[in-house]
Amino acid sequence: MCRKQDFLKIDLEEELWLDELKYALGDDQAMFYKMHLYGLKQLTLFGSGIRHLDAGSTLQNVDKERQMVEADYYFRLIFWSRFIQEPEKNPLIRVWNRGCISYFYLFGLMMSLLKRDHDMLGRKLKSIKRARSFLKSELYASIPKIVKK
Repeated sequence: MCRKQDFLKIDLEEELWLDELKYALGDDQAMFYKMHLYGLKQLTLFGSGIRHLDAGSTLQNVDKERQMVEADYYFRLIFWSRFIQEPEKNPLIRVWNRGCISYFYLFGLMMSLLKRDHDMLGRKLKSIKRARSFLKSELYASIPKIVKK
């Protein structure tokens, strides 16, 4: 929960790149983290009795699960770059951040290699390439940068 005025301050419409994902993935994370970066208050109420109807919980199809992993790899690199790496001013933390994201991707790629899952490995690599391409695009450059408060 948050105040409407605070929600409007984060300009969530700047994050239209999230609409490129095949699944509703990361929109909550982007919203909450952007609020955090702007120093806005949020409230989490546990035990409210509200039940989340997770649309992804019924996925049975292996290809759908693979597409979700593919979308996640794309989302994570853009999220990390936009919300964690770019706003950070401290060079030591920037190096640490780069090590953390590198570990995530290297571990995931190595697991696909060890499992000999060449399809998943290819999907992950394709997603990373797509995300890097987007980060270098004019569209991404036109999105206002986030400044930590």
